[in-house]
Amino acid sequence: MAIDPTQSSTAATAAAPPTANPKSALGKDAFMKLLVAQLKQQDPLNPASSTDMVAQIAQLTSVEKLDGINQTLSQMQSQNSSMAGTQSTGLLGRQVKADGSRISVVSGMPAHSQFEVSAQASSVTATIRDSANNIVRVLDFGATAAGTHGFQWDGTDAGGNRLPDGRYSFDVAAQDAAGHAVSTSTQVSGLVTQVTYNNGTPELDVAGSRVQLGDLVSISQ
Repeated sequence: MAIDPTQSSTAATAAAPPTANPKSALGKDAFMKLLVAQLKQQDPLNPASSTDMVAQIAQLTSVEKLDGINQTLSQMQSQNSSMAGTQSTGLLGRQVKADGSRISVVSGMPAHSQFEVSAQASSVTATIRDSANNIVRVLDFGATAAGTHGFQWDGTDAGGNRLPDGRYSFDVAAQDAAGHAVSTSTQVSGLVTQVTYNNGTPELDVAGSRVQLGDLVSISQ
């Protein structure tokens, strides 16, 4: 059952690291040329000391090591992204359970998720927070029957302002007519029907909710 929330007055992607600009970074070849030129131009009556030479050679060694580390990290990130994509497509048609308390806003499209209420509640609210844990929106669902309920958020704050694309989190609070807390859950379960990519990060479509691999709690046939 899908719920259309009413507004309250409460306001509020493993992309690869950027490649260094060759014009602004001093590589080992350029460093070596600079060192040789310095030796040629030095004053024969006042040559560079052995200590300075050792220091500059040590710098060259550091440049070579850093260059190798950067290449290795780029290769590892590329391999990890490829592995994550392969794992995700292998989950198509599988039954999964996931933590549904994190939702994604992509290109201004509504974010979908769901929650479960253990008993009849007279009031249910979902508090949405950004990555810095700031409250950006509170959705009021009013009286809600026991069971699982789907909802969508349009990606705006209480003032109707469009919020940046990205990952947001939410928690659900419910009370009965006597003001007592009613237990809730944001766990999502269902078949993986689609795999999409958000800034290179695979996301699984489960019961209308988008979940990432790290959100999975269990996987079954």
